[in-house]
Amino acid sequence: MLEFPSWKLLDTWDAASLGCLSPGARFWGAQGGDGYGFSLGRWGENRPLVTLGIDSQVFAMLKPFSDDGRLVAWGNTDGTVHVCDIHEVQRRLAAVELGWE
Repeated sequence: MLEFPSWKLLDTWDAASLGCLSPGARFWGAQGGDGYGFSLGRWGENRPLVTLGIDSQVFAMLKPFSDDGRLVAWGNTDGTVHVCDIHEVQRRLAAVELGWE
């Protein structure tokens, strides 16, 4: 990760295991470990916060985060696409004491 316009190196990561970064690098996203689901984690932490869509095999993650970082989307091998509102997932998980701050 580079800082612009200085081109200062801020951090590096294993591109094979990291699928994408949200705007501002707040979150990272990657295919679930077994190829099922979309794992969402916080930058700087290796363990995902949550894995979404665990019943679908992920096929594609081309620019999966919306420009504001609120939505994330991924394609599945069956041709369907999941779109997730990260804030809503966080709110619902917090309601059952499984959320994150």
